[in-house]
Amino acid sequence: MSETRIRVAPKDIEYVAGLALAWPVKPDKAQAIYENGLLGIEVPFKDPMEDAVKVAITAGGVKIETETKKIA
Repeated sequence: MSETRIRVAPKDIEYVAGLALAWPVKPDKAQAIYENGLLGIEVPFKDPMEDAVKVAITAGGVKIETETKKIA
């Protein structure tokens, strides 16, 4: 995971930023910590198979049995 650090000075200033990442993330699991003048943000990556669905395969009218393998 890449790390982005933003310096924040006065408490009455709001900083807004947007990031474009090459991999889907879980924004609802994001965590931010402001400590010693640094804002650290952690956003976990989403499992690419999280929203996958199993699709039945048929060939010539015959259902083909498939196995699902989990890649760790």
